[in-house]
Amino acid sequence: MNPRNAIRAVRPKAPIEVVHSLFALVLFTFGCGGATPGVAAAQTPRECAATFTPRHGPVPLPAATPARNQALSQLVVHIEVPLPLLGDELEGRLERRLAEGRFDLGPAGRVRYSAERGAVTLSVRENQLVVQTPVHARAEACHGERCYASCEPEAIATAQVPLLVREDYDFEPAKVTLRFTRGCKVKALGGFLTVDVTPTLANELQPVLAQVASRIDQQLPNLREDAARIWQQLSMPRELPLGGCLVLQPHGIVQGPFADSTSLLHARFAVLARPELRTRCRELPSHSPLPALVRDLRLPDEGKATLGLVTPLEGLQRAFGSAPNIATQGGAVHVNQATLRPLGDDVVVELALSGGLCGELAFAATPSFAKDGAFIGLDRPKWLAGERARVAAQGLNPDHLLRALAAAPRLPPLLSVAALQSAAPPMAKMLSTPDLELSAEVSAAHGAGAAAREAQLVAWVGLAARLDVKPLRRKKLPLR
Repeated sequence: MNPRNAIRAVRPKAPIEVVHSLFALVLFTFGCGGATPGVAAAQTPRECAATFTPRHGPVPLPAATPARNQALSQLVVHIEVPLPLLGDELEGRLERRLAEGRFDLGPAGRVRYSAERGAVTLSVRENQLVVQTPVHARAEACHGERCYASCEPEAIATAQVPLLVREDYDFEPAKVTLRFTRGCKVKALGGFLTVDVTPTLANELQPVLAQVASRIDQQLPNLREDAARIWQQLSMPRELPLGGCLVLQPHGIVQGPFADSTSLLHARFAVLARPELRTRCRELPSHSPLPALVRDLRLPDEGKATLGLVTPLEGLQRAFGSAPNIATQGGAVHVNQATLRPLGDDVVVELALSGGLCGELAFAATPSFAKDGAFIGLDRPKWLAGERARVAAQGLNPDHLLRALAAAPRLPPLLSVAALQSAAPPMAKMLSTPDLELSAEVSAAHGAGAAAREAQLVAWVGLAARLDVKPLRRKKLPLR
């Protein structure tokens, strides 16, 4: 593989895209399945202590089992941005001088005023970004060219920016309010009249506050364009550096709650997907359009994912031939030839036996990937029609023989389940950049079943995991 392609396959481009790349590196750096568990070898086969009579015609097949869909995975991504980083960005974008102007006092003349803001402070409360700044104003009462009184009112300007976006990925409008902490009164007409100019000054500043809110709205990220680009990236198959193909098959994007904080903006998102690791990037599902955003204020810290490992069904078929001799009532048995065919999610197994038992037998079974994730095998075997009678006719126990034959194949999974937990942290560190620090944690990994899919075998790995993304360098926000 071209080294440039390998680098491009793992370079993180956006927080949610990091999920794609992290899966890729974890799977194929630590993705070697363990050796086939050992099975004690049976005694040397006796030749044909029992021979099964040939069948008359093909074996009747039972009805196919209903398809078992892979559980929808929830890949949770945590994004943390220090609020001082955002504050510094806003400081450079908001002007210090907020307003200046004048208004009439009637016979008392007019008031000239100016207002400037102080330092910006940020916090997150109730899923809103709260931006506050003190406002210092000066008002002078003048008659003609002579100013005879002045005051310096103070206020707190508060901008509330909703962080929970709509299903169309757009923000709700920001709101800016002003609360005076010190009013402004001037004495006019030689001290006979006291005028409270605070309400009038507040009215004069309302258009200014509306402009500030509009400016904030214009500077918010264009999430729909970003989400559409990320969605397209997530929908594309990824050729992995060491071979194979990772397909996420995304179904939706979920926005979770924001944690209240005075130091961090802690966002939580999840990608709903059916991720699979395949041997080749062929016959892949078509690209779907960006779905509406879903909001879930109970989104957990850690997501539950099911990763499908897709390999040819013939791998399980070959596992019969490589299995040690099978101990049975009739002596040690060897599988000369095995043929597996899909029967819905199950398989039909046809065996040609030699050793203590000779002849052909057939049964149906369900592919199994046990919770310990050691190997893929067969579970819930059932004789096909007429096979039980053929076994019993040789004086053998059909149930004992069926269990022994079904237990013979032990296929190592495409990747080691045990390696996933230890692989995630170093792989996330490898994906970190000078601007982004990535950390990942897989708290649990286990086999979660298997099924046939036409000529393919799918083994599922259940994961409990989370990915954290933190910026390191001060970068400009992706504003409009």
